[in-house]
Formats: sequence, C-alpha cells, structure tokens
Amino acid sequence: MEDKKYKELQNTFGKIMFEHRRIIKNYSHEKLASLTGMDANNLTRIERGEQLPETVTLFKVSDALGIDLTENLSIFIESINNDENDWS
Repeated sequence: MEDKKYKELQNTFGKIMFEHRRIIKNYSHEKLASLTGMDANNLTRIERGEQLPETVTLFKVSDALGIDLTENLSIFIESINNDENDWS
C-alpha cells in the first residue's frame, strides 16, 4: 500500500475517533482508556493519525464510542475504490 494512502486511512479513523470521543461522547483520553483497557497515549497516537489501530483495538474503540464500525469501514473502502490508481 502506498504510504500516502495508508496515512490517509490513519487520519480518517483518527478524525472519526476524535469527533466521537470529544464532540459526541465528551470523553477524555483517560475515560476512553479506562473503557477500552488501553493506554491513553496509544489512543492519542491513533487520533493524531500517527498509527492505525490493530483490529482488536478498532473494535474496542468503536464499541466504547458507539461508532458503527461497518459504516466507517465503508468510508475507507469507498476511498480506496475511488483512488485505485494511488495503490502500489
């Protein structure tokens, strides 16, 4: 996968996570960390688009924030399908 596209996917999930955490749920990093059993610093890196969450993390965060994982994965897939030529 091209680095640019990978970074775009990281940023997209980070933005979705931030919006749900701060705007919809009004959770702090510490609150989300407590709900998911994860380290708050790892959650911060995901939100900033510095890392893409592993599958288990994706499910934990989505569950804790009430994110419809299927809907958000479809955003990623649509992005990939629209830019097929950007993949290496």
